[in-house]
Amino acid sequence: MTTFSENRGLARTYIPSLFEQGLSANKALDFLKEQGLGYRRQDFLADWRETSGLKAKEDTFKYIRKDFKPTAATITITEESLSREYSYIFRITGRDSLTGETKELEWRYATDNLISIAEAESIAEESMLAPEYEVRLEDYKVQTIGVKKSIVL
Repeated sequence: MTTFSENRGLARTYIPSLFEQGLSANKALDFLKEQGLGYRRQDFLADWRETSGLKAKEDTFKYIRKDFKPTAATITITEESLSREYSYIFRITGRDSLTGETKELEWRYATDNLISIAEAESIAEESMLAPEYEVRLEDYKVQTIGVKKSIVL
């Protein structure tokens, strides 16, 4: 199992926003170094490719039938330490029942078995509505945006 350094763990949270801003990998790594979050270039490039792969595959889930399971072409391989073999990633959009504001949440569901998109979205919806999470969304929509598979190094 791969463990990340503290800098790498912190920097991984910034990589998606740097990618969305249109920065090149070199510029993004330079920015992280300026912030004191630099780490080994080879590891950074692996993280960058993972993020770019997830973003590229995000829209493909709109066009896959819900009763189908994700294929190897739609699954993103990751060095990230996952609690299970697969991690389904969802975007949940809805209106906050207290404030009325539109909110967007990212939700994950980890499993050892590859399941259909409909099953995964149903499980995410059930767990999101559990009282311990205190998510108060009305008129919400659950959308699968990615599936990660852990590799053992």
